[in-house]
Amino acid sequence: MDNKENDNINIDQNKSVEDVVSNMVDEANEELDMFKEIVVDSESLKDVEAELNMDQDVSVSDEEAEDEVGEEEINKAMEVVSTSKRKRDKAKEKKARLYAEDFKGKKVDDETFSRFSFVDKCKKDPVIPVCIVLILALIIGAVLYYIVPMLGMKTFGFTFGQFTDRIYTTSMYDDAMRTWNYEIKDTRYQLTPLVSSSSSEADGEKLLDLSKMLDKPGVKYFDSDISSTYDSDLLGCVSPMDDQLIYLRALSKFDDVAETPHYVTYYYATVLQTVFPALSNENAVDVATEMLSGYNGSKEYKLMGDVACRIVMGTYNGTNYVAMDLTPRENVGL
Repeated sequence: MDNKENDNINIDQNKSVEDVVSNMVDEANEELDMFKEIVVDSESLKDVEAELNMDQDVSVSDEEAEDEVGEEEINKAMEVVSTSKRKRDKAKEKKARLYAEDFKGKKVDDETFSRFSFVDKCKKDPVIPVCIVLILALIIGAVLYYIVPMLGMKTFGFTFGQFTDRIYTTSMYDDAMRTWNYEIKDTRYQLTPLVSSSSSEADGEKLLDLSKMLDKPGVKYFDSDISSTYDSDLLGCVSPMDDQLIYLRALSKFDDVAETPHYVTYYYATVLQTVFPALSNENAVDVATEMLSGYNGSKEYKLMGDVACRIVMGTYNGTNYVAMDLTPRENVGL
């Protein structure tokens, strides 16, 4: 064999060894990779197992919590049932009724007294029926004092508010009072009688207190502010049940009677025409003039149809006035 052939044989042998080594290295690498995968998979498996264990722990704790909540609800329900049962049992323990006749001449304690019927309580303690009678008497007295007198009171058939509306529609107001800027302002109502702030003397004789009108209980009083060229006022009484007008008092300052007699005459004529719409201007002025000129100091009423009328002089809140009063005849006994 020549040298060339030997060289080829050596080369082939060297290649075989290299191939074997290379294969061995490859196999080692594959085994290493497989080992890594096994390790990774093992760690993942551990994580999965840990998560599963956590889930199991959580579910177990949830179940335990639910069991605790369930036990609490059951305990509360049992407590409610037990309380309700005790209340029912207590309600059933109704004490037997006692009779006052069985304790005649004996001292009765509060517990025993509470077991008497109402009638027996009244028999044992006379103060109870006496108090009841007194309360009923007070109620009946109040009804008799306030309500019954009102049943006999007569009204004009309209409220003071309606009177105010009517006075502005009269021909007397258009022809006379409008020129004196006469206007009814704020009206104040009260259940107690009006009170004049002062009184005065005229010719040595005490003037009439014009805050006093009907001596009747239960009526509602009013006072209206008047805006006018000359000092005027309107007072009166209304029914507390329907506010219908019962009594009307129109006031004009005393000094104006002499200084401006036309104002006082036309003012009263306007009031008369409001109450008696059938009166003409001329008739209303004639009636007012006759009432004023015929005044002699008397406090007596005169009839004009079913209405009692009069002129009086007196004082109201420190001012002397001439007043014209109007009320249904029955209210003053006519």
